[in-house]
Formats: sequence, structure tokens, C-alpha cells
Amino acid sequence: MKKFQFRLDPLIVIRKRKEDEEIRNLSVIVSEVNKLNSEKNTLIDEIESISNNISKNIQSGISIQAYYEYSDVNRTLGLKINSIDQEIEGKQPDLDMARMRVDHARKEKKILEILRENSLAEFKKKIRKVEQVELEEYLTTLEFNRNSDFNDLLDEDEREKQPGRVFKIISKEDNLDENLPEEYKNLKAIYDKFSKI
Repeated sequence: MKKFQFRLDPLIVIRKRKEDEEIRNLSVIVSEVNKLNSEKNTLIDEIESISNNISKNIQSGISIQAYYEYSDVNRTLGLKINSIDQEIEGKQPDLDMARMRVDHARKEKKILEILRENSLAEFKKKIRKVEQVELEEYLTTLEFNRNSDFNDLLDEDEREKQPGRVFKIISKEDNLDENLPEEYKNLKAIYDKFSKI
């Protein structure tokens, strides 16, 4: 039986590689953004812990010097957070572009896969049709052979049952047309016609 071959299979492999490459590029950008977000969250946690320390120290009494130090640290951490936010915003266009490339590569691969699936379905349909025709031919041949064997048996049985053919000799006395059966009259007419020639 013929094996299914899709002529665009090599192109599907190329599209799959392209999709994998675009996913790798996207994952690099996503990991950079995640790293920045992780740094940002760490800084936010640090600011919260400093704020909690200041509020505890204010109740117990804190020097202005310590308060300014906490304030400077908070300001520095806030500036770092703003810087990280700007970096994340700067990477957003690259992230969006990488996502679009991945989507585009997936669509191109999916189109070829759909074409392959349709081609495979068409191939299977043709194979089923050929197999159906072969099956019908086989069954017809089988039925014909069975019927011919059965007819041969019937013919043999009928030949055994039927007596041999009996020919009547017509004498000159039986020459009268009234006494002869119809088939003998037809035969006699033909014989008379050709015997005169």
C-alpha cells in the first residue's frame, strides 16, 4: 500500500525550528523582565521593613540623624524602583514584538499542519475508496466463482436427470403433415426446401 507523503513536511520542520527560536528569544526577554520585577519586589519589601522599623523607633524615640538616614535609604530605594520600572517599560516593546513573532511563527506552522491534516484526510479517503473497490471486486469474483461452481453442479445434476434426446425417424407413411408434431413440421419444411436445391 502506498505510504502517505506530504511534500511540505520539510517546510513544517523549518517552521517548527523558527517557532522554537522565537520562543527562546521571547523567554530571554521574559526572564530579563522577571529578574527586574524580582529586584523591584525585593526593594519594595526592603522599603516596607524600613518603614516598619521607623514607625517602631518613632514610638520609642528616634534621633533626627537616624530618621534622615532612613529617609535617605527610602529615597534611594524609591529611585532604584523607578529606574527598574523604566527598564521594564523600555523592554515592553521588545516583549510585545517577541510575542508577535512567536504568534506569527505559530500561525505559519499551524497553517502547514492544517494543510497536512487535510492532505492526510484526502489520502485516507482515496485509500478507503480503493480498498472498497478492491473489496467489491473480490466479493464479486468470489460470488461469481461460487455461482459458477454451483451452476456446474446444477448442470451435472440436470444432465443426469434429463433423458437423452430422442429422435423420431419419419417414414414415408408418417409423411402426412397432420400426424407430425409442430417442431417436426418446421424441420420437414426446411429439409424439403434445401433438398430441392
